Amino acid sequence: MTRPLQKRAAFSIEAGAEFWAKGCVACDCETALAEHVDLLEKHFGRAANFKENRLLGENVAKMEQGLFVYVPDNVALAEPLTVTYLQDSQKQEDFALHVLLVAGKNAAFSYFEKVASRGDKEATANLVVEICALAGSRVKYAAIDRLGKKRPPT
Repeated sequence: MTRPLQKRAAFSIEAGAEFWAKGCVACDCETALAEHVDLLEKHFGRAANFKENRLLGENVAKMEQGLFVYVPDNVALAEPLTVTYLQDSQKQEDFALHVLLVAGKNAAFSYFEKVASRGDKEATANLVVEICALAGSRVKYAAIDRLGKKRPPT
């Protein structure tokens, strides 16, 4: 992943003080490219091989925004990380999001994702969550999507 993304990520992150105090990372992919490129390059596309899967490849090709989360080795978090994404359907444009969650060796955390849309224009949503759980780690993942009622024509 080397190209700049098309727009700034539209999400909010809710994490307890413990998350930041233990050296965890949660940032948009632009920031990850600048500040955590070694981790991003090591794990991006590892759990979801976009070169072998057409849908995943389309997600990466059209990716407009993304999130990178890293929990270091031996860090267990009591509080979940909650992220809310917003698809702007006030104008007709696709929503292509890629999330990369990396749990270091023996790390443990919960990730809760909420996706919502505002507006009533027809648009597609293509969301991929890639989870790289290293040896002995545990990741609990849950998501709720509440997207608009309009559907593109078939």
